[in-house]
Amino acid sequence: MGILPILWIGHKILFYMVFGSDFNPEQYIKARWSAPFTTTAEILVLEIILVFLALVFELFSNSRSPFQNVATYVLGIFYISFPTVLLFSLATQDAVSYQPHRVFGILWLIWTNDTMAYLIGSRIGRTKLFERISPKKTWEGAIGGGLCTVVMAWLISLYFNDFSQAQWLALGGVVAVFGNLGDLVESMLKRSVNVKDSGTLLPGHGGLLDRFDSFIFVLPFAWLVSVLV
Repeated sequence: MGILPILWIGHKILFYMVFGSDFNPEQYIKARWSAPFTTTAEILVLEIILVFLALVFELFSNSRSPFQNVATYVLGIFYISFPTVLLFSLATQDAVSYQPHRVFGILWLIWTNDTMAYLIGSRIGRTKLFERISPKKTWEGAIGGGLCTVVMAWLISLYFNDFSQAQWLALGGVVAVFGNLGDLVESMLKRSVNVKDSGTLLPGHGGLLDRFDSFIFVLPFAWLVSVLV
């Protein structure tokens, strides 16, 4: 269910790139994503329809906890799928083609924030940021990582002109705040079901979701900033 909106976006591009000869993917992307609100609203409607289909599924599944199950489906759709849809929009809005530097730049900001928050927090961190959820995170690490992220955003703006300097700096601020929150939210979800890791696909990394928790949480706010700034 969660991947259906992604397929909705990409199926025509993928199909015609493999089987078609007269299809121009750049023109298709420009037509679909030059107005970011239009296609994003379309995908949002599709995801709402999926929620109602989940209700129908539970009707016939004879489950003892349909309310809890549907809530889980809904969270999966909106927590994983919708930010990914916004990533498509973020990487193509007001452009004639896919802009990989936009995606790479946001990932680089998140990696900077995570790495510097860890290094600074492990050395000078004293004040717990959110001990109930993540005992090792500190305010010193979060603030230091955030400042380094904004500096990195300025450096990225000197090399990548996919966004304006103001947009890159705004994105740096978004990552500094919501990157940490995304990590905490995912930890909260894991604690709520009494698991240490979100999966075993990446041993020693806490699961695949742990590698992307900050990224997917940042994306809606990054998209909003790119539209507003």
